[in-house]
Amino acid sequence: MIDKKTGLTDKQKRFCEEYVIDWNGLRSARVAGYKGNDQTLGVVAYENLNKPKVAEYIENIKNNLEQLAGVSALRNLLELRKIAYSNLSNLKNDWISFKDFADLTDDEKACIQSAEITTLTNELGEKVTGYKIRLYDKLKALETINKQMGYNATEKLDLTSKGNEIEQNNINFVVSDVKLSEKLTDFIDEVKKGKK
Repeated sequence: MIDKKTGLTDKQKRFCEEYVIDWNGLRSARVAGYKGNDQTLGVVAYENLNKPKVAEYIENIKNNLEQLAGVSALRNLLELRKIAYSNLSNLKNDWISFKDFADLTDDEKACIQSAEITTLTNELGEKVTGYKIRLYDKLKALETINKQMGYNATEKLDLTSKGNEIEQNNINFVVSDVKLSEKLTDFIDEVKKGKK
C-alpha cells in the first residue's frame, strides 16, 4: 500500500525510519521486512537510497527529528521541573516508612535516580530491612533550568552577530578583582583605538 502523503510503500517508509538511526542500509532493509541474503538486501538498500521520494523522506525525518522523537525544549523543561522541585518527603508515609512504589505518582517516580534494599543486623541480632533512595540532583536541575530560561544574565553570549562588530553595550561581565578590572579596562580602550 502506498502512502498518499509520501508516495512510499510501508516497507520504504520503515526503511527510511530505520536508516536514520545508524545509516546502515543493509540493517534497515532487513528490519523493514525486505527478504534475501546480505547481497540482495544491500542491493535493495542501494536502490531505495537512490529513489528521489525515499531521499526526500529521509531528509524530512532528519529535519524533523525533534518532532518525531517527541523532544522539545518545553518537554525537557517539564522533566527538569520534576527533579528541581522534588522532595524526599513526598516519597514517605512518615519519618521512617516509604510509600509503596505503586502508590507514587509518575512525577515522583521520575525523580528517583536509584533505590536499594539493604538488610542489617541490629544490636539485638534482629535482621532489619532498610531502603536507600537517591533522588536526582536538584541543584543541577535548577542550574539547567536557569541556563535554559536565560536567568543567568552574566553567562549570556552574543551568538547572533554573524561576524559583524559587536557594540560595547552588548558585552556584559562582572569582575570582582580591582587590578584585573583595571587591566581589562585598559585592554578595551586599546582595542577601541585599534592597537590590538
